[in-house]
Amino acid sequence: MRDNKINYVIVGIFVIAMLSALLMTVLMLTGRTGTVDTYYMVFNNVAGVNRGTKVQFEGYPIGQVTIIEPFREGTELHFKVWATVEGGWAVPADSQAQIAASGLLSAVVVDIKAGKSGTLLAPGSRIQSGEGGNLFAVMSSVATEVTDLSQNALRPLLNNLNTQVTMLGDVLRDQAPQLMANLLAVSGDLKDKTPAITQNVQDFSVNLNRVLSEDNLKSIDASLANVQRTTETFAQLAGDLRGTEKRLNTVMSQLGEVVTSSRGDVEGTLQELRRTLGNVSRSVSVISSDLEGAARNLNEFSREVRRDPGQLLRSGPVKDEQPGRQRR
Repeated sequence: MRDNKINYVIVGIFVIAMLSALLMTVLMLTGRTGTVDTYYMVFNNVAGVNRGTKVQFEGYPIGQVTIIEPFREGTELHFKVWATVEGGWAVPADSQAQIAASGLLSAVVVDIKAGKSGTLLAPGSRIQSGEGGNLFAVMSSVATEVTDLSQNALRPLLNNLNTQVTMLGDVLRDQAPQLMANLLAVSGDLKDKTPAITQNVQDFSVNLNRVLSEDNLKSIDASLANVQRTTETFAQLAGDLRGTEKRLNTVMSQLGEVVTSSRGDVEGTLQELRRTLGNVSRSVSVISSDLEGAARNLNEFSREVRRDPGQLLRSGPVKDEQPGRQRR
């Protein structure tokens, strides 16, 4: 009888030990083996998050989700997610929590990104939350946008492009033979005329090099200098003739006064002298006019030569500008 009691005691102790080990294992798996702190977060969407969802701090597991409470603010629905983390864990005040998955097939976790603030959140405080990335939601959104783009943009564009290509094909079918014939004709004409054009360009280049040789340029510069000096001389001579004309007019005026005061025997002589002086005055005017014209012509010649020195080599005989005048 005593042996049976001993056996029952041993079995009871063994069962209690196993139950204690199982309880400790469960507590270790749930992260409640020590003191814990509680925080909460608010999300607009908690897809994939349940009680027991792992809570990580920069990827390191520190706790789990315990309670999810839906609530409304006006017409918007939000979710308050409570989580327990290891007791005494430092959570900066500017930390941010988001729902994320480390891989395509990984479980969803609540990941807390550490902030840089020196102030720590007290247990029971709210951890600021941000919207996490949902791969399938993003893929669905992209698929929707691609479908909308295909139906509203690409399809009309392809239809328009198809219409334009059809019109272009019709035009090419009707006009292509004539266009090709014209192109061949122009190409053949250009081929025949190209040697002559090339030769003309070469001849022009050779002649231009001859005209603009160093000796010719020196000669042209010397000629222009001589023309300039001749122009200045003619201008000075015209000024001298104008002075002579003025002096002759003065003399004639004085002679007129003399004739008026002494109308004697010299009246006939003075009349003859007046006619002579009048002829001389007219001749001086004509000469002065000719000199001015010559000076203008030389100036024009100087400008033309400066503009195109090749005129010195291409110039022909000069026609008389006043055919009515006879050379003496």
